[in-house]
Amino acid sequence: MNWAVIVILICLLLAIFMVWKEYKRPNRLRLTLRTIATLLALAALACIALPVSYSSKTISGINNAVLLTPGFNADSLKGYSNSALYTTDISLQKNYPKLKINLIADLADIPQGKLNINNLHIWGYGLNSDELRQLGNYPIRFHPSVDPPGFRSINWNHKLKIGERLTLQGKFNGAPSKTTLILKGLNTTLDSVNLSPNNNSGERGAVTFQLQTTPKNLNRAVYTLLAVSGRDTIARETIPFEVEANQALKILMLNEAPNFENRFLKNWLSQNGYGVTVRTAISKQKFSREYLNMAQTPVDGITQALLQKFDLVIGDLSSFKLLSSAESSALEQQMAQKGLGVIVRADSSGKGNSFLSGAFPLDRLSDKNQKAVSLNIGGPNTASARLTLDAIFIKPQPNTQPLVTDGQNHIIVSSTIYGSSKIVFSTLSNTFNWVLSGNQTDYTLLWNLLIDKAARKSTSTQKWHIVPALPVVNGATTITAEGPQTLPIQIKVNNSPVAFAQNPVLPFSWSASYWPANYGWQQVLQNGVTVYWWYAFIPTQWLSLHAAENSTATQKYAMQHSIQSSNAAALQSSIKVPIPKIYFYLLLLFCCTFLWVERKV
Repeated sequence: MNWAVIVILICLLLAIFMVWKEYKRPNRLRLTLRTIATLLALAALACIALPVSYSSKTISGINNAVLLTPGFNADSLKGYSNSALYTTDISLQKNYPKLKINLIADLADIPQGKLNINNLHIWGYGLNSDELRQLGNYPIRFHPSVDPPGFRSINWNHKLKIGERLTLQGKFNGAPSKTTLILKGLNTTLDSVNLSPNNNSGERGAVTFQLQTTPKNLNRAVYTLLAVSGRDTIARETIPFEVEANQALKILMLNEAPNFENRFLKNWLSQNGYGVTVRTAISKQKFSREYLNMAQTPVDGITQALLQKFDLVIGDLSSFKLLSSAESSALEQQMAQKGLGVIVRADSSGKGNSFLSGAFPLDRLSDKNQKAVSLNIGGPNTASARLTLDAIFIKPQPNTQPLVTDGQNHIIVSSTIYGSSKIVFSTLSNTFNWVLSGNQTDYTLLWNLLIDKAARKSTSTQKWHIVPALPVVNGATTITAEGPQTLPIQIKVNNSPVAFAQNPVLPFSWSASYWPANYGWQQVLQNGVTVYWWYAFIPTQWLSLHAAENSTATQKYAMQHSIQSSNAAALQSSIKVPIPKIYFYLLLLFCCTFLWVERKV
């Protein structure tokens, strides 16, 4: 029972009792006045004990406020001399003491009405996505500043395999003449590019660029990206990445006859930690066998039990044609049901109707002479050293994915899904020439790509990623694990326990929030084992990129939640005005005085 009900019940009981006492008095004079005075006294007593107010309509004008973010121009605020100034950045408050800027600890105070703001104007580079979410759907008007010179966007492969290229691509905004981007590692210049206005992307003066290098180290490393104009360093940013060792796959090589391509591939596979079994035909039903980095296993007959021990089979199409029907059936079932990958090289005839080649019809160029061409490995803008090729290529087909093309977009290597596995089909037969010429980079890049696409995938592998891509110290970072259907237990980040929540729509996805306290590499452990590394940047790094991202996000928000013209009119609202308690005290005193005097008369 609440306080108001208790007070009212007590006053009602007192009223009944006191009116009854007045009625029972022998003196019947002024009974009506005594009754009214008694009831008014009790009513005054109740009003003293309870909050009493009345509604009143009020008309107020517009209360404009300005939210300042980094990059704002103080001269632009001359038209807002009567508006309150706010910011969430304490450095702005310290740097502009004459502006009398108020610090906001929580942007949610604005939509909740705690600051009594009708119209909110945002100046500068704007707010990030987390800060915009705190505004709810509160309408704003955004006055963006010009993007600062520096990196407007950047992307690189944070995880690499041994021998894989580290590729940086992005846009640089407001580059002065003769600006050079330099990628450095271990105090060595690894790659550089001169920015030219001819590379303008058409996006507010942004210039596109690409830098590449092949790291020699294993594990984690941090390179430096510099933007230099003359003797001035415009930007100095950090490029963290991780080079992972190749997965210890077991590979079966089937060769129709010895050749240089198979010999160099076998040696490269063993040097990179792969387990390799090589079966080479000598004559009909007679084979030579080699075992590198793995125990000896009889391979004279290809069975499902044998193939279950391997993750990948590599061979010429002609070597697969030598398989018996039982062996072909065992291979096909392992591929369709167990995910065994296959890399097939087209044979010299370029013909065949095997299930391995059916999705890859071949064609020949009109000029049948061999030509030295560069290959695009894994996508455009990745041209390799020149390699002499036969005038044969793979016709484009639905449900296939080109992996390697030449300069004329002829498909040299392609892949397709077969059951639960993948088939990679290649027309390359002389990649060893790269090794002979000392070009290990392209050779490694090619075979890493082909093996990664085709090899049997582990079903228990978890995938980890973070948002945002460039997290900062003390900034909210969402860590996501994909793969487990059950709750990931004992997850720690830098030895601090972190609670993961399951995605209600995607049961295999688990996420947690973390705020890194220090910059540098952050370690994720599961049951005491390191499963993931990520990097937290200093807040002063990538400032131009964050400014561009904030500006874009705030402009999008402002378009969706713009200030309506009706907000500029006067606002009429209803408010509750409390009645001063003094009036009830005076009423109580008057009634009690009357009752006392009336008894004495």
